[in-house]
Amino acid sequence: MAAADVVLVVDDDADIREAIRRIVAKCGYSALTASDSRAALRAADAVDGPIRLLLTDVWMPGDISASTLAGRLAGRYPDLRVVYVSGLSKELAVDKGLVGANASFLEKPFTPARLVETIRAALGDSGTGIR
Repeated sequence: MAAADVVLVVDDDADIREAIRRIVAKCGYSALTASDSRAALRAADAVDGPIRLLLTDVWMPGDISASTLAGRLAGRYPDLRVVYVSGLSKELAVDKGLVGANASFLEKPFTPARLVETIRAALGDSGTGIR
């Protein structure tokens, strides 16, 4: 893992966002956080270097959906990986048109181990867990 591996965590629930940030940091990644899509875009503007992973809640407050956010960031960072997180099942999120059928998806509630596994799989990182 390179020192520049940045994970952008977007969730409107401050407790969930902070818990994910702590786990991401314990895995050795640099974690940015945002409460909505507009804040995520501002955070991306402020970061020096590429963002490797967008870990975003499916339901976003405001006028920019999670999938639109992912598309905008993918335009800036061609190697960006995206994991959608939701209390909905993936099947329901796909049925509602919130994510594509091939999207990486993590259903809430999840354990820290499951979060780490999902992050590592999305990034192709062979690390063994929380450090």
